[in-house]
Amino acid sequence: MVMRLIVIGAAICLLAAFLGRRRLALWLLLALSIAALALWGYESYQLRSQGQLFDVNDIVISDVAITPSNYRPNLFELTGRIQNNSEQTTLDGVLLGLTLSDCNAADECTALPPREQFVATKLAPQTQTQFLEKIYLDKSHLPQGEVRVEFEMRAQRGHRPVW
Repeated sequence: MVMRLIVIGAAICLLAAFLGRRRLALWLLLALSIAALALWGYESYQLRSQGQLFDVNDIVISDVAITPSNYRPNLFELTGRIQNNSEQTTLDGVLLGLTLSDCNAADECTALPPREQFVATKLAPQTQTQFLEKIYLDKSHLPQGEVRVEFEMRAQRGHRPVW
């Protein structure tokens, strides 16, 4: 937005200077500079406040499961549902902290190394969707039984329309 304003204003200033109205061109350039600085400051403020966009209850993650892929032995698919209850903010993604366990038939579980997984979305306000993320496990820690997952949301990223 600011760049468009600068380009249009510069074109008007050049036109005014070309037509012999140098004083008008100077005033237009001054007004354009002030407006561009004000808009740049406003956009910077909006971008800095992106961290406080979501309330604790705005993002709901449910039905999280992990299943082996049929493609590779160390490839797994993390699936679930994510809901954006925010009034204005578009959800760009969430960072999940995952605790994976390898459980055998006797329900004895061994912890796998913890990991973080970013789930990218472009989820509009008041909507929900399902997600699917590919996870590669270390070949030295391949599970022998069923893999179970526990998660916590560590961060979220989103944006509001600036204008």
